[in-house]
Amino acid sequence: MNPSTPLRAGAVSVLTAARKWREIGWDERVMFLQALLMVPAMHTVVRVVGFNWLHQRTARGTPPSARVTSPNPQTVRLCVVSINRVKRYSLFRGNCLSQSLALASLLGRRGIQSSLRLGVRMTDSKFDAHAWVELDGRVLNDTQDVHTRFTPLVANPDA
Repeated sequence: MNPSTPLRAGAVSVLTAARKWREIGWDERVMFLQALLMVPAMHTVVRVVGFNWLHQRTARGTPPSARVTSPNPQTVRLCVVSINRVKRYSLFRGNCLSQSLALASLLGRRGIQSSLRLGVRMTDSKFDAHAWVELDGRVLNDTQDVHTRFTPLVANPDA
C-alpha cells in the first residue's frame, strides 16, 4: 500500500466538499451555518438549564401573527437538509434532541409551526428515548415509521 494514499483520499474528500460548498446557494449556506451553531447551542442549553426550561420557552411556538399559513416546501426542505448536513459533516453532531430542537427553531424563525415529539421504548430491558419533529403530522427528521419504533409521549394529557 502506498503511504500517500490516505492523504490523497483525504485531500480528494476536502476538495469534493469545497466543490459542493461552492455549488449550493447562499440561502443554503446561511441556513447550514445557523444549524451548525444551533445544534451545539441547544445541546448546551439542555445540559445547563434543563429541557423543561428550554421547552417552556420554545413550546409556545411561533406567534400567531408571524405564522405562515401554508409553509413553503422548499423552505422546510432547506431546514431539514441543513440539520442533516450538520449531522453528517460537523465535528459536533449533537443528539436527536438537540437536532430536533434546532430544526424546530429553524422552522419557527421562518414562521413555520412544527411539533417536537418525544418517544420511548424498551429493548432488551433497556430504556430508550428519541426526539423528532413533525409538521402537519409528517415526520421531518426521521423515518415515517418512527411511531412504530417509539411510543410517542403525550405533550399534555389534560388538553
